[in-house]
Amino acid sequence: MQRIIQEYFNINGQTAATILISLTVFISGFILNGLVKALAAFSNRRGNRKIFSTALNSLNDSIPRVEIALEETLASIRIDSNELWEINQPTFYQVSIFREMGYKDIFKAYFTGIENSFYFMCKANRNKKRREALNTLYKNISQLEAWSTTDFLNFSQIFVKYNQFGDARNEAVEKLRIYWEDLTVKLNRQDVLHNQYLDRFFLILKYYKSIPTNERVNPYTTHRKLVLPIRILNKKYAKYIDLRTFTDLALQASHHYVDMERYIRAIKIQIQEFRSHLSEIKSANNYILEIL
Repeated sequence: MQRIIQEYFNINGQTAATILISLTVFISGFILNGLVKALAAFSNRRGNRKIFSTALNSLNDSIPRVEIALEETLASIRIDSNELWEINQPTFYQVSIFREMGYKDIFKAYFTGIENSFYFMCKANRNKKRREALNTLYKNISQLEAWSTTDFLNFSQIFVKYNQFGDARNEAVEKLRIYWEDLTVKLNRQDVLHNQYLDRFFLILKYYKSIPTNERVNPYTTHRKLVLPIRILNKKYAKYIDLRTFTDLALQASHHYVDMERYIRAIKIQIQEFRSHLSEIKSANNYILEIL
C-alpha cells in the first residue's frame, strides 16, 4: 500500500508512510465512531423494546383488577339502597409511559436496525401485521385515555348530577307531604266518598311508615310504596273528589324519580361498555406482544 502511494503521488517512503498512518487512523476512527453509534442505537432500541414490553405486560396485568373494581362499582350503584356507592376510578399509569416514549421511538425499536432487517427481507407480510399491531396499540391507548379522563367516569361529577335529580325529587315529595296534610284536614269525614278515600289514604301512609327507616327513605321504596299508591288511589277517586293538584304533585315526584333511574341506567351502560372494551384491549395487547 505504501509503495502504491509512493508511485502514484511520486513521493518518498517516509512521506508515504506518514500519509498511510494518517489514513489508517482516520478510517479506523471513522469506523470505530460508526460502530459506537450503531451499538448505542442498538442498545437504545433494545432498551425501548424492553420498556415497551414491560409496560404492555403491566397494562394487561392491571386490566383484570380494573374490571373487578368496575364490577364492584356497578354493584354499588343502586337506587334502592342508601349505602354509599363504591367508587373505583380507573387509572392506567402505563399509558403515560407509552406517551413519553412516543410512537416514533417505539417504531424505531421494532422496525429499524440490523436486528429487525430479517422481517423486511424474509417476512414482509408479518412485518405489515407488526405495523398494524403497533397502530392498534396507540389507538387503544387513546381510547383508554379518553375513558379514564372523561367527565362521565369522573365520579365527583356523577354525584353532583345525581344529587341534583335527587334534590328535585325530595323537593317534590316534600310538597306532596305538605299538600296531603292540608287535604286530609279539608276533606269531610261525613261524606261517604271522602271517608273512604281518607281511610285508604291513611292505610297507604300506615304501611309506608311501618317500613324500617333505613329502607323507607331510599328513593325506590318511597316511589313504590308511597308515591305510586297515592297516584293509583287518586285515579280511582278523581271523578268524585277534586284531587288534580294532589295528583300533579305526585306525578312530579314520579318524574324526578324516573330521571334518577334513567341516569343510573346510563351510568351503568357506560361502565359496562368500558369493561367490555377493556377485555378487547387485553386480547389485542396479547396479540401485539406475540407478533412484535
